[in-house]
Amino acid sequence: MSQYQIAKDLNVDKSKVKRTLDKFKQYGSVEYDGRQQNKGQRKFDEEQIDQIKEIVRDSDDTRIRSLTTQVKQVMEVELSHSTLYRNLKVEGSYLKPEFYLTLNESHKQQRMSYSNFHLKHKTKFQNVVFTDESTFYLNRNTKKVFTLNNETKPSKQKQNPNFSLMVWGSISFKGKIHLEFVEDRLNSLKYIGILQKMIPKANAQFGKKMWKMQQDNAAVHKAKIVTNYLDDENINTLVHPPNSPDLNPIEFIWGLMKREVENSTPKNKEELRNSILKSWNNIQISTIKNCINHLHSYIQKVQDSNGDYPKENHQN
Repeated sequence: MSQYQIAKDLNVDKSKVKRTLDKFKQYGSVEYDGRQQNKGQRKFDEEQIDQIKEIVRDSDDTRIRSLTTQVKQVMEVELSHSTLYRNLKVEGSYLKPEFYLTLNESHKQQRMSYSNFHLKHKTKFQNVVFTDESTFYLNRNTKKVFTLNNETKPSKQKQNPNFSLMVWGSISFKGKIHLEFVEDRLNSLKYIGILQKMIPKANAQFGKKMWKMQQDNAAVHKAKIVTNYLDDENINTLVHPPNSPDLNPIEFIWGLMKREVENSTPKNKEELRNSILKSWNNIQISTIKNCINHLHSYIQKVQDSNGDYPKENHQN
């Protein structure tokens, strides 16, 4: 019986009959799918994979369609986007680039001066009150979950609206000093109000005029009304280089707190606030001391990097 007659009797297209007969001739069964034999296997040998990896490293456009075109041109092979992706995902994955600050020469020089001064004087920073603001988000989503192949991609409920809360905090080698929730934007008058609560606590820890205060170069910190207030209170401030959050140990504390808050999965603004307070209360004095002690060894790395961010900072 001809293919035409089979197609006519079954009321199907002749091309479908041809494909079915060809499959039977090749595999001995019309149910066998030859693609299953190669499922999960690489199309390329190790040498070709290495060549593809070089193409990826040198490429300015690593979107899969662009990479497919580049691989086809360089290696003179025919392949689909899905085939290339199936091979590539064994070697790596698409990651979102992390932002990092850049420093100009003036910033680097100021960081070098800071490092040289404190290394020369062997500063231990044990009489310094470190301060800073930070913002906590309800929908922070940085936790990675290992997922086996063929398992459902992990999901996390997104809260709406995505509330955020700004806090201002202060720590010293003697422990936590003060945490303040900042409603709306922080301005100079609000900042002075926070300092009025913090300074008596710092005096209680160290004694009057026995400590220095660190703050970054945010405009609100440098406002004339703020500097006048600190002068009236006889508060010595520690010079802090611009664009240098890495030189403030409280940044480590914020990082620890944000991970704990995220793990607690708050569902509304009140739960977010309570979770922040709980994570602050959970910070141990030993953790704060370790963060401050780390600063002295870290500024040596800043000096070795000629004022730039040490390489370890780009990798985090």
